[in-house]
Formats: sequence, structure tokens, C-alpha cells
Amino acid sequence: MTFFIKITLIAVAASVLVFGAYACGNNDEGQEGKEVVPVVNSPSELSNPEPVLPEESNNPAVASGDVPNPILVPAGAVAVVGEGVISRDDFDLLISQQEQLALNQGSEFPAVGTVEYEQVKNAMIEILVRREQYFQEAIALGIEVTDDDARSRLNELVEQFFEGDEDRYFEELENQGLTEERVIADLRFQQVTDALFLRVIESISISDEDIEAYYIENEEVFEIPEQREVAHILLETREEADALYERIVAGEDFSQLAVENSTDEGTAQNGGSYTAVKGYSVPQFEDAAYALETGAVSDPVKTQFGWHLIKALEDIEPLSIQPIDDVRDDIRGFIRRDLESAAVENWLVELQNKYEGKVRYAIGFAPPGFVPPSSNDPGADDAASTGEGAS
Repeated sequence: MTFFIKITLIAVAASVLVFGAYACGNNDEGQEGKEVVPVVNSPSELSNPEPVLPEESNNPAVASGDVPNPILVPAGAVAVVGEGVISRDDFDLLISQQEQLALNQGSEFPAVGTVEYEQVKNAMIEILVRREQYFQEAIALGIEVTDDDARSRLNELVEQFFEGDEDRYFEELENQGLTEERVIADLRFQQVTDALFLRVIESISISDEDIEAYYIENEEVFEIPEQREVAHILLETREEADALYERIVAGEDFSQLAVENSTDEGTAQNGGSYTAVKGYSVPQFEDAAYALETGAVSDPVKTQFGWHLIKALEDIEPLSIQPIDDVRDDIRGFIRRDLESAAVENWLVELQNKYEGKVRYAIGFAPPGFVPPSSNDPGADDAASTGEGAS
């Protein structure tokens, strides 16, 4: 599991889109021209030998010391975390940002009182409570992020996304219903979050023995499938395939004929060149490609895509295992991601436990199932004593 901290909508913050490359599948045999490169599976697909976090790194970013009992929720606030107050203004700002986002996307923001609105409201309160907890932990651990730090990061983002054009930047802020002051505050929180998470994972180490154990445990993942380099020409009719086959037998160049005649645009430009990986091809194509002598050309082969003429360019490469030295960095990355995820997950649980019973909510703002602190607890009067509602 990967953890993402949902901070609030930062108008200039980057969204990182990860596009996974994929191998040639059963539905694109010989038609897309994608070379199949064996790829090590993602960590979630591996059988991890369960590397153990160092004991001292289990909770390095949970500050020692208890959280003060929360005070009563004052007027103009929606919640109190320890002695930290979350203002109604902060909540209203998050809601307005959500409304603006819905408007920008052409969707309708849910009306107050609906189930959908309650879900949005609860999510915003959760964000604000978590943010306050993070700031309190950062202060207790001596982690300091200033507005100047956030301003430097903002300058980088303005340069990256707006090429330094401040007019475009401020126009985007207006479109998002944000102020620069709010963006600075959100970026500062993002930097605090990053600093906390770095503290959580800083003591993680991975040895060569860890890597070797992982490789042995997951050897099948590092298999390179049986494969063969071939070339093919795809045609629409048997008549076209027969005619072209005769020209190839007569000595014309297969590669040039592929460029001029193949309807597979993906491979035609490369003279029909294609890597046929065992198990990734439609059966008729694969059977023919693997049955040929190297250098030979097949009779026309019918598949769901049309008629193929196939030439075996190289001998069949048998199934093999990637050497550990070729995948050592990949394995290190896999183990590290698993350990970092586990460390962050443990930290979040410990943080939740630390603040258990240390949060109060104004009327209408408590999450579903929330149980107020015991009345025997000092300062634990009704958390809803302000009488403020959530509308």
C-alpha cells in the first residue's frame, strides 16, 4: 500500500501521472509493433520475504510526551486538537475550494444536508485534524518549515508550470478561488509532511543479504520468457498474401515488401520486425513463428487480424532468469518501498493512538461514530458546547 497525504487543493501543485509500459498482448499480435521487454513485476505482485524494520525506526517521528487534554471548542472553531484550534474559517475555505473544483469540472456540488455533502464535510474535517496533528508533531520534534521555505518552493512551481509568468499564475489562483497566502500555507504543510515522513523512513537500510533473499524467494518473477525475433507482413486477403509470398520466394526483399504492403503500421516502418514472446501471441501466429527454421518464411497464416507472412529472423531464445546483478537496483527499490510503506503505516497508527481522546468537535462536525471524551476527564465537557452547526 502506498500512502498519500491529501493536503487540500493547491492550485499550482503537480500531479504525478505514472504511465506503465505494457508488453504486447494476445489481442495485438503483430499489429502494434511493440517490442516486448521483460519487466520485473511491481512489489504488490511479489512474494516478499518480509524484511523487518529496524526496531529503532518503528516510531522515529512520533514525539515523546502526551498530548494535552483538549480545551472546550471555542466560538468560531470546528474542532480542537490538544490545545490547537481549527477555525471555522479554515473549514469554510476547504469547502469553498471543493465547490470551486466542482464548478471547474462542470459538476454540481452537493447541497448542505445531503449524504454527499456530509461525506465531503467529514473528509475536510479529517484533513484539518490530521494537518493540526502533523504540525504539532513537527514542533515537538524540532522540525521547522518557515513561510520563506514555502515561498521558495512556490517560486519553483511558478517557474515550472507558468514559466515564471506571474500574471498567468495569479489568474490561475483566481480561477481556483485561492489566495497566495493560502497556497503558501498549503505548501508549508506539504513540506512539513515531507519532513515528517523522511524522519519516519530515515533509518531504513537494506543489505545485500536482503536483496539476495528477495531474489531467491521471487525467482520466477525474474524469468525472461521464451521469445523469438521475427518479421511479418499483415494483409487483408488470402489472395494478397499468396501474391506477395510468390514475390518473396522469387527473391524480393521481405523487409522492403513489409514497408510497402503491410497494413500493420506499427511494424511496417521497421520492415515488419517484431518480438514474438511465448504466450503473448495469438496461437496461429505463435505456432507458425516458432515452427520456422531461422531465415525461412511461412505460408500465409490466418488470424483474427488478417493474413500474415512470417519470417524467422533469429533462433528461439529459451526461457532464462535475469542475473541478480541486472535486477539488484530494482529489488532494492521494491524492498525499500515496502519498508517505507510499512513504516508510514505504523507511524500513522501510532499517531492516531497518541491523539485518541484528544480531539473535540463543535456540534455538527464530529465524524460518524465519534465518542466524546469521558466527562470525568478534566476539560471533557460536551465537545459540542459552542452550539455551532455545520451548515
